[in-house]
Amino acid sequence: MANAKQAEVNADNLLALAKSSFNNLLRRDINAPLNIVDILLTNLQTTPWRQHRRGVAAAAEIKAAELTVEQAKEAVTIARSGYFPTISLAGNYAKTADQINLDGHWNERYTVQALAVLAFSDWWRLGYKVGESKVRVTQAQEVKYQVVDNIILEVKQSFINMEQSEKNIFVAQKSIEQAEENLRLEEERYKYQVSTQTDVLNAVTFLAQQGSIITAP
Repeated sequence: MANAKQAEVNADNLLALAKSSFNNLLRRDINAPLNIVDILLTNLQTTPWRQHRRGVAAAAEIKAAELTVEQAKEAVTIARSGYFPTISLAGNYAKTADQINLDGHWNERYTVQALAVLAFSDWWRLGYKVGESKVRVTQAQEVKYQVVDNIILEVKQSFINMEQSEKNIFVAQKSIEQAEENLRLEEERYKYQVSTQTDVLNAVTFLAQQGSIITAP
């Protein structure tokens, strides 16, 4: 009984931790209530591994990595803009009169100036800046590849664990059936005084142990 109580406490703690982890995964409040549905039978054949990979592209980590790559590429474009001349355009308009009383003839004048400046002396600096920006693009792409590989590995590991859990469920169910049959036989034997009460209690304990295996994490 003491062992069973201890196992129950451990199971409650694991359940509370699993709920908190699930809420954290969904970006919910860590103490948000959850309704758990016990589903022992699954059909993994309808959800093969290649279908599980569809959700990888939608991961927030990958989107963030892609944004970093795009920002690095924009930095290269900005750095390359230094090779082009800087063009400035200025305009002026003036209106004058030949008499002070402003009753005479008005003179209007329009002027437009365009200036292009190309700094050849800074090209070596621009080349270094462009090269540095390209290196950052490569680094950002490598980080993205690592993020994708890590997510795929995590999904694959979870899929393998799910397959293993499904197999363990069926094995545990067979063990429970055998333990139930063993308990039935011991009870029948006890009725005819062929076995002792201790044998029956041992069969009950064995059945409880087999039941705890199917709920083990």
